[in-house]
Amino acid sequence: MSSTIIALIAIIVFFAAFKWYASAIERTLGVDPNRPTPAHRKRDGIDYVPSNPVVLFGHHFATVAGLGPIAGPAIAAVFGFLPGFLWILLGTVFIGAVQDMTSLFVSVRHGGVSIMSIAGRYLGETLRKFFLGVMLILLIVVNAVFGVLIAVLWIGTTPEAATATWVFTLGSVITGILLYRLGVNLVVSTIVGLAFIVLGVWLGYMYPIKLGIVEWIVILMIYAYIASILPVWLLLQPRDYLNTFLLIAGVGGGVIGALIGNFPLQAPLVNTQEAFKFGLDIANRPVWPYVSVLIACGAASGFHSLVSSGTTAKQLPNEKYIRHIGYGAMLGEGFLGITALMAVTTALAWEEYSPGLGSVVTGWGRFLNVILPFIDVKVLITFAALVATAFGFTTMDSSMRLTRYALHELLGIKNIYVAGFIGFLLSLTIALAGTATPIWTLFGSVNQVLVALALTTIAVVLAHFGRRLWFLIPGIAYMYATTLTALLHTITVWLYTLPEGPQKNPLISAIYTEYSRIYGSETGKALADALHLPVFALILTLAVITVILALLILFTSIRWFTAAKRPREPQYVDGEGVRGETAGTPTTTRFSLPRGPFSDFIRFASELRLSVRGLFRK
Repeated sequence: MSSTIIALIAIIVFFAAFKWYASAIERTLGVDPNRPTPAHRKRDGIDYVPSNPVVLFGHHFATVAGLGPIAGPAIAAVFGFLPGFLWILLGTVFIGAVQDMTSLFVSVRHGGVSIMSIAGRYLGETLRKFFLGVMLILLIVVNAVFGVLIAVLWIGTTPEAATATWVFTLGSVITGILLYRLGVNLVVSTIVGLAFIVLGVWLGYMYPIKLGIVEWIVILMIYAYIASILPVWLLLQPRDYLNTFLLIAGVGGGVIGALIGNFPLQAPLVNTQEAFKFGLDIANRPVWPYVSVLIACGAASGFHSLVSSGTTAKQLPNEKYIRHIGYGAMLGEGFLGITALMAVTTALAWEEYSPGLGSVVTGWGRFLNVILPFIDVKVLITFAALVATAFGFTTMDSSMRLTRYALHELLGIKNIYVAGFIGFLLSLTIALAGTATPIWTLFGSVNQVLVALALTTIAVVLAHFGRRLWFLIPGIAYMYATTLTALLHTITVWLYTLPEGPQKNPLISAIYTEYSRIYGSETGKALADALHLPVFALILTLAVITVILALLILFTSIRWFTAAKRPREPQYVDGEGVRGETAGTPTTTRFSLPRGPFSDFIRFASELRLSVRGLFRK
């Protein structure tokens, strides 16, 4: 088996799923192209804007595709190639894409509100608080884990990427000032931003910044805090706009390289022997359920339901695009995850592999070298690392902002600086406490508890409207079974082996490994000797809280299903009282571009085309 065959299998399966399975779901939902969407009914030019569907697809994909679908498969490859490949392939088709599509549909039918608000409306305010609690745990863990992953990448495989990333960040700020404060032409501003990307890769190759992992973790957390309180026009919007070019060049080039490079599979199909030495706390664990929670994104992610329901639903111009944007974008992320898996299992010898970003960017650089053989592969690896860290920065920025929102909702902290600083301290503590890598399985479990909650909420809504639920049952059953089994099994192993000492307890052993990596062998061992029990208690507490919240959500949903009186015929009355038979907006309505990075990219392409046409006319 080779990268070409693997890619072709994924393309065929995803195409068939989009063509037939998603169409069957669409018919069951009762998608109505003649029904006005919230983007038309509540149009305000800011949040509610009927957007061009192609542009909206790009916005949605750029938002949901962060570092997770790159890092998760690279870590799960420790189990070999086949488990991760099957989970990404089947999980994307039957769970992840279904969640994204149905979250978008249900939100559109409820005026574009978030899935959390819908859960509160149908299952009670208490369950909405549970939802927020799970989300807060997830966001804090995301900030810590991704910060450590990027720091390890910068001190290990590609210190050049550190220089490239900060130069790129500076270029993003300058681009934002040119665009939004000085009113410089979009084409000129874009050229300046792209020049900083090229300059960053060159400077990184020539002058790599080399710091310790602790220094990088602190710097990254400070950056995430500052980025979360800055005006979006100054950094986030221009940075995400320039990320669109990185996405097209880096991801597109890697996929093409994997397709035509025909790299042979070098990893074992299934492997359970080498997990312990990587400090992942999965030694001697069964492949299921752990492969599913290790690949926290790329197959199914609860974060996507927040994006589909809270943002994309407000910009959808017509219900007929729900399948293309909701289901189709998740298929794209699934393919991104498979490409990352191929990078570490085909482009690398198995002896070169180690779970983490270092392996995946090395393999990705070799994919790029297939189509750019005249460029030094080390430069391409630096560029691939820049793409990965740019995704990671986007994820950390969004997570820190959402942490502020969650703290405001749960604790009533309205001051953005205070809420952001609390999120910063919690994330930094988790990262420096040596818990980030050992709790990757907890991160995946919490993320997929959100998937289970989102699918359960959608099932309640559709049942309330008298619709069939056949396409939701596999996801609900698998997500609850997987997350609860993984969490309960993990907690049992941790507690059962605790009296046997640090070497026998997988979590404590992973903590020792993490401390040695962060603080050095001697200092790390001394710190681990002093702190391993408090850190163990912290991680155990987070795991137990997650289990309790998941069970409360499950029992609340079961209680609703057993007590609810559902109508015989579909009602489909949304938050504004609009019924399905209402006359829809004509499909000839002109679309508006939403405000954000992908729309800026479309405007740039349009202005560049007009400029080139003007030159030829002259």
